[in-house]
Amino acid sequence: MKSSYQNDYNDKSNANNNFKQENKKPPTFDNKIENKNSMSSSMKNYILDNNKKNTTNLTNSTRPNLYGTYGSSQILSNKDYSNPSTKVNDMSKSVNLSARQETSKINENLRETKNSFDSKFSPAHQEYIWNKLVGLENLGNTCFMSTSIQCLTHSKSFMRFFLNEFEKENLPDMENINFQLYILITSLIEATNHDSISMEQFKDKFGDKFNKYGGYAQNDSQEFLRCLLEELNNELNYAKLKKFFPFSSNEKDIRKFNIDYHNHFKSYEDSIIVDFFYGQVFNCFTCNSCFTTINTCEKFMDIPLSLPSENYISFDLMKLLEESYLKKEQVELAACGNKNKKCKSKMYTKESRLTMLPEILIISFQRYNLRNKTKNNSKIKFYEEIDLANLVDKKNIVAKTNTKYKLYAISNHKGDLDFGHCWANCKINKKWYEFNDSKVVEIQNLDFNNEIVYALFYEKVELNN
Repeated sequence: MKSSYQNDYNDKSNANNNFKQENKKPPTFDNKIENKNSMSSSMKNYILDNNKKNTTNLTNSTRPNLYGTYGSSQILSNKDYSNPSTKVNDMSKSVNLSARQETSKINENLRETKNSFDSKFSPAHQEYIWNKLVGLENLGNTCFMSTSIQCLTHSKSFMRFFLNEFEKENLPDMENINFQLYILITSLIEATNHDSISMEQFKDKFGDKFNKYGGYAQNDSQEFLRCLLEELNNELNYAKLKKFFPFSSNEKDIRKFNIDYHNHFKSYEDSIIVDFFYGQVFNCFTCNSCFTTINTCEKFMDIPLSLPSENYISFDLMKLLEESYLKKEQVELAACGNKNKKCKSKMYTKESRLTMLPEILIISFQRYNLRNKTKNNSKIKFYEEIDLANLVDKKNIVAKTNTKYKLYAISNHKGDLDFGHCWANCKINKKWYEFNDSKVVEIQNLDFNNEIVYALFYEKVELNN
């Protein structure tokens, strides 16, 4: 079975290679788009050619123009590091507006972008963009990839801004992953509901860049998603400083400390991926002997929740979150080294609180024990709406924000470490659908307490509405 499939794939690869030899030069793009409300003809032809190859069945209707000026990338980076006289040490203090003013400005621009975008398309076409019921064909153990892509592309708020990236005058390299993802999204848009398309081109390009995904081995869906988002972030990074430099601060005001860290991070990592998927957590380590405190901050792309190695009847999502962010933890670090008190203790009490919430919240469950090669198949009870208000440090939060989220997608996994299957559930127009490779079917009664849930995708209520 495997050998016949491989032979079939080799035939496709040879055909693709022959095509590449006949067309040695890729389609050229105009350096400047004269009319920003329409894409260049060469780009349109390139995308349409790929759509014809990838789609099983295309609609005859005309796709709405995705290149309208419905937003500005300028709101994604409020800082200007173009001045060469700006010092690296002053990067974290270069923002003139307060964190609250910055957030208010960003939220206002988000609303303006949405209103401008909505005015360009009819209601039918707005739904046509991200509410597609199109499957992705399994190329051979690629269910992990299709599951993550379905969960990502059904985010209405993120897709609006991701598509906006291609309005820019400086068009991206066709070898870039963000451009390949755009081509795949375009194919999904063009396809007829309940049909399926091939993601072979996307997989090949992604595999060329990351060898781990070049073959047909089974992989973890969340590891792939993190890899994809990190690569998109690298390619879409607006920051002038592309190299990490350590953050150090003697600031005793905890809220100011959190704001300084956020500005420091944005000085070298600044993209729509950071704006939508990254949150921030504040950690306080207190020496058990002399009570000296050490403060740290860190960014997170998703919240991985640990499960005990034993299988229980059921876990509750909110209780697992509270265990992670409200419970004090004993940790061992380097010796305290407090010179005044001559402390040599290595034991600390760690407390963590959220000080910045992402627009899209991804919560994953660590079901696997790699040492024992076992999987925790406990049921997990989760909810369509959650509020993280009790997990947020309200006094020291970077910027005032809504703490309520709505569930829009679910990543599922059934099986064990060696053999298993992934699929996605996505909510569209108040109905839940199962995206299982090439098949898409409506779910009549979604079970919110099961043993197969692997990751949850939430959008902030203000963006979801």
